[in-house]
Amino acid sequence: MSRVDTLLAAPSNLNLLSEDDHAALRTLRCQPARESATAARILLRLALSAMTGRRIAPQNWQFARNDFGKPFVKDNGHGIDFSVSHVDAVVMIAAGRDVSVGIDVETVDQQLEDNVIDHFCHISERQVLEALPIMQRRRVFLEFWTEKEAYTKMLGLGHSLEFQSLSVLRSQEAGVDEPRVCTEDIYFSVDHSLYHAALVVDRKADHRPVDIQLVNVVLAGKGALTVSPAGF
Repeated sequence: MSRVDTLLAAPSNLNLLSEDDHAALRTLRCQPARESATAARILLRLALSAMTGRRIAPQNWQFARNDFGKPFVKDNGHGIDFSVSHVDAVVMIAAGRDVSVGIDVETVDQQLEDNVIDHFCHISERQVLEALPIMQRRRVFLEFWTEKEAYTKMLGLGHSLEFQSLSVLRSQEAGVDEPRVCTEDIYFSVDHSLYHAALVVDRKADHRPVDIQLVNVVLAGKGALTVSPAGF
């Protein structure tokens, strides 16, 4: 996890990007969106190299996409899966070995139309939300939203799944004591704005424990991230 401006502060970081990276970034006309996407690609390359003990240099990773647009490592002999999310000043990467991962991050206190909640929520979620005060309703909806985004990213299906058909309450409804898919909710603040991130991990059939490490990549001093992870 990092601030966008932290990653862009070092011009040498741009040398880590491939021609394919630069070509994709040139298609983004909005400067803040282009800067955020640039930072995400830089952080991804740094994170993947760190997972291999830098045996593979950041600039040497090559990527492809599946039919639904999910990026993956080409010629992946390391069993690495990853997921990328970025919004405003923040970029996050989830990466795991021999597990499937998905991550999504959103600003918490954003304005939402009521029909957005109706359109994207499962009926069980709408029942929960309708019982809440309006401000709390928006916040809980965004928790549901980030978990669904992270879950569909983990599956590699993106928005090809109807969000109305998915419920983040599914494990409670099914009475599952030890779900195969685990979710970690993380709240943190940047420049007086509150963010919520959801990390989803598929532990595979053997239910092996998953060791989650949260790594901050920030400049010291003003503007550093304050992170409060929930228990897993």
